[in-house]
Amino acid sequence: MCSVGKLDACSKAEKKIIADLRKKTREELDQITDNVHERIMKAEETYEAAVEKLQQQFEEITKDYNKEIESVRVETNFKWVQQVLLTDFPDDDEEESSAAGEEL
Repeated sequence: MCSVGKLDACSKAEKKIIADLRKKTREELDQITDNVHERIMKAEETYEAAVEKLQQQFEEITKDYNKEIESVRVETNFKWVQQVLLTDFPDDDEEESSAAGEEL
């Protein structure tokens, strides 16, 4: 693998890049490093802002979904439907489960 310490493993293009960098002063290399760090920080800030926006959208969608589910349950008196099914037809669930198991 090419590295500054293993130039024999480098391509001509890589050797040229390393040679050019070695001609630079410490200050020039520090400027390059600072520039890279600055650009990475900006990219991270953009990324984090986008993730935050998506999180807010997700929370809003989830809230709307839960609201709709609750609305459907209230409109259809679903809580009472379930209770009536369980109390008035308790054996039907067992028969349906058995029949479904036999069909598989």
